[in-house]
Amino acid sequence: MTNASTDLHDLMFTFLDTAGAVERRFDRALAAVRGVSFSEYRLLLRLSQAPAATASRVDLARAVGQTPSAVTRALRPLEKTGYITTEKSLRDARQSLAKLTATGAALLDDARGLIDDMLTSSAWRRLGPDGQQTLHQRLLELQQDRA
Repeated sequence: MTNASTDLHDLMFTFLDTAGAVERRFDRALAAVRGVSFSEYRLLLRLSQAPAATASRVDLARAVGQTPSAVTRALRPLEKTGYITTEKSLRDARQSLAKLTATGAALLDDARGLIDDMLTSSAWRRLGPDGQQTLHQRLLELQQDRA
């Protein structure tokens, strides 16, 4: 491998390792304080951003980068705890829709506050607004890259 290739390889693994470490930090904090995982928080957040806070499992899977079956498994405990409800689609009875409940919205607001507190007291803040915007743009470019 060339030095440029090695550098990119190292960069990719540093990026992935960092993403995993950040996710684990959020996961531990949310689980300890709010009783939900970071993955569950992401599902609730994406659901809250859908029209009428309602989405199909396929749409949720697309939004969080999981398979529909993984989303189905992840939604079960959220439904049991009353954070979401499921209902049959009016357009297609074979399709079920997840809907955020008032209890789920309250949990999401509370969890968002915890995440915001963690972000403002972390290295993210040291990036400054311009650095945050640049990093965000570059990450979106990487996300859209089809190579």
